[in-house]
Amino acid sequence: MRKSTALTLWLSILVLVCMSTVAYAQSATGRIVGTVRDVTGALVPGANITATNPETNASYKTTSSDSGEYSFEALLPGSYTITVEQTNFKRYSTSENILTANDTVTINIPLEPGSISETVQVVGTYEKVQTSQSGNIGSIVNEKTLETLPINNRNPLNLIAIQPGVIQGDPSETKLTGGGTHVFGARDRAINITLDGIDINETSAGTGTFTPIRTNPDSLKEYRIITSNPSAEFGRNSGAQVALITKSGTNDFHGNLFEFHRNRALNANEWELNRQGIPRRFFIRNQFGGSIGGPLYLPRFGEGGRSYSIPSSSAKFKHVSKLVESLPSKRVRGSFGLPAAAEIIPRASRARRLMLRAIRCPA
Repeated sequence: MRKSTALTLWLSILVLVCMSTVAYAQSATGRIVGTVRDVTGALVPGANITATNPETNASYKTTSSDSGEYSFEALLPGSYTITVEQTNFKRYSTSENILTANDTVTINIPLEPGSISETVQVVGTYEKVQTSQSGNIGSIVNEKTLETLPINNRNPLNLIAIQPGVIQGDPSETKLTGGGTHVFGARDRAINITLDGIDINETSAGTGTFTPIRTNPDSLKEYRIITSNPSAEFGRNSGAQVALITKSGTNDFHGNLFEFHRNRALNANEWELNRQGIPRRFFIRNQFGGSIGGPLYLPRFGEGGRSYSIPSSSAKFKHVSKLVESLPSKRVRGSFGLPAAAEIIPRASRARRLMLRAIRCPA
C-alpha cells in the first residue's frame, strides 16, 4: 500500500514538472543576440552591453564572451536600446530595435576606435528578416493593426483569416469540421492558442477563432501566428500556433474608453429577402469597454510615515480591461431572429453600472 502511494506521489510530481516545463517553453518573451567586433572584423570580448526598454526604463546588463558574442534572454516584447562600452573604443548606442514575442532579434555591434566619451548613435540596426535563428513561417499582428482594422464582434482572433494559407467557411456548407478555420489543411481543432504563454484553448470543441477568454483587442500589444514549421518550444497541436501578448504598464498612465455601435442602416439586404420583398433584418449592437495601465505605487505605511513608491522600472501592472455588450431584450431577439440568450453579454444598463464602478475606483 505504501509503495502504491509513493508511486502515485512521484508520478504526480513528474506530471507537474512536465506541465510547468511546457508552460515555460511557450513563453511570451523574446531574446536579443549578437556579436561585438571592431572595424577590422576582430572579435571584442569583455564589452559591457546594456539593453534598455525606454517605455519602462527597465535595463538588463551582460558582457560579451571570449568569442565576442552576447545574449539577453526572456525579454518582454517592445522597443530596446542597446548600449555597448569598451575601453579604447567609442561608446555605441542603437535604438528602436523592435523585439516581438517568441522571436530572436540579432543586433551585431561594430565598435570604432576612440575615446569612450564619444558616442556613435544609430537607429534600428536589428535584422528585419531572421534567417539564422528560426525557421518559423508566419506573421505578427501588431498593435496598430489591432487598432485600425475593423474587427467583427471585437474578436482579435478573427484576423487569423487574413493570413496566408488560412481558409474559412460554414462547416455545414463546406463539409469542414470544427468552426471552419483551417491552416494549410490542418483540422480546425488543431490550432493552439496561448495568452502570455498560458493555454486558453477551448478543450471541448476547439476552434481557431474562439477561446473561453474573450480578449479585448485594446489589451493586446500583438500576437504571433505561426502557420507552419514551428520551432522546438512550440507543440501540443499540429496546426497553427497563436500566441497572444497583453500590454504591460509603462512609466505613464494610459487608458481608453470606447463604445462601438452597429445597426442595420448601412447593411445590405440579403439576396433571399430581396427576392421575397422582405426588408432588412433588424440588427443593433452596442459594445462598451475600456483599459487602463501604468506604474504601480505603494500605499502609505506606518503611523504618519512618508509614502514610498516602487521605482517604475521595478513594477508595472497589466492593462485591466472590461468588455461588455448590449443587445435588445429577449422579446425583441425572438421576434427578429437575433442570437440566443446564451451568446449575449449583459445589457446596456448593467454595462453602464460596470463602467461607472470602474471609473470611481481609485488609481
